[in-house]
Amino acid sequence: EKLQDMEKWMNDAQSSKTSYENQLEQFNTNNKSVIDRYNSLEDAVNDAETEWVKAKYTYESDADIADLRDAYNEAKDVADSYYENTAGTVLTRQKDLENKAAQYTAEYNNYTTAYNNFKETFSDRYQSGDSKLSSNTLSDKVSELEATVKTDQFNLQKAQKTAEISSVDAKTKEKTDLSEAENAQDTYDLTVTQLYQAVDTQQETYDTLQTELDNINSAMNGSGVLVSPCDGVVATVSSSDGASVKADTEMMAVSETGSVSLAVSVSEDDITNVSIGQEASVTLSSYDDETFDALVESITAEPARSGSSSVSYTVTVRLTAANTGTEKIYTGMSGEATLIQKREKDALSIPNRAVSFQNGVSTVLVKTSSGGQEKRTIVTGFSNGTNVAVTSGLQEGDTVLAESGVTAR
Repeated sequence: EKLQDMEKWMNDAQSSKTSYENQLEQFNTNNKSVIDRYNSLEDAVNDAETEWVKAKYTYESDADIADLRDAYNEAKDVADSYYENTAGTVLTRQKDLENKAAQYTAEYNNYTTAYNNFKETFSDRYQSGDSKLSSNTLSDKVSELEATVKTDQFNLQKAQKTAEISSVDAKTKEKTDLSEAENAQDTYDLTVTQLYQAVDTQQETYDTLQTELDNINSAMNGSGVLVSPCDGVVATVSSSDGASVKADTEMMAVSETGSVSLAVSVSEDDITNVSIGQEASVTLSSYDDETFDALVESITAEPARSGSSSVSYTVTVRLTAANTGTEKIYTGMSGEATLIQKREKDALSIPNRAVSFQNGVSTVLVKTSSGGQEKRTIVTGFSNGTNVAVTSGLQEGDTVLAESGVTAR
């Protein structure tokens, strides 16, 4: 009976072993493309890592090492992504089937060994009627063999768990080593970059000092002529002939003749009508008969308050390059700027008070050749508040009659 039990256990283990081996073989066949693809990616990762590590210890150039490190990281990212999205489930199932097949292979081998040992050692004696071999002795021996099988099975499972843990630890250590290697590489790269930056900074400092030294030597060996950085007019002279001066002492100030600007104050009511680039005309107190073209260069956002209620803004206008005679304009001269909102060219203009407006029609009184007057319809254009442009209805030389500003008493 005991021999039959052991034979049954052996056969059951063999059946399970064969079943899992067949399942594993069929599973590998069905998933061959996934498994082969992942193995290929793993090989690519290992090859890239080998090339990267080899380059670091053979003193390859920094650029080559960086390229190989990037190639390794790229290969590893591809493999990890394929594992997470596709191969992970397949490989986990494959590992489970392999463990089951190994487990039942070990059980089958243990049961087969126990069965053969039992059959060889005790079967013949039991059948020969040896009085010294009792059924209890036989039962004890079978129990001992069963315990041995269970112990071997436990040791197998323990070894499998230990192998899995060791595999995980090896993977973890691999990742840790790679992380430390990458950190060391980053530290090295940063140090090299900082050293290069320090060299560049020192080179710039040296170049600056060398330029200053060259300028000093040139000045000492030169004619002693001061060269202005721009064309202009000497505004002030700070030193006299034969005076001893220190380095960086201002000798004179030069005013650029081609760049003349005027700051004017514009009230808050009018500032909304001013814009950058707007045309302007400038007159100076020293030259009443001349007008200079200019453009609005800047408008301050900060108000300049004068008194408690008056608010104004500073507008800077700069004379255009088309002006002539700017060389006679000196710093500090006073003047006025007219900001032009609209310009009417080649147009006749008459006083606003000469125009009558009724039912949407503008008319004026024109003096006739006989000394009389006639009413004439006109079309007006832009007005500056005092005069208005006439676009049709009048000709140059016509005499227009306007109401007098004098009131009789």
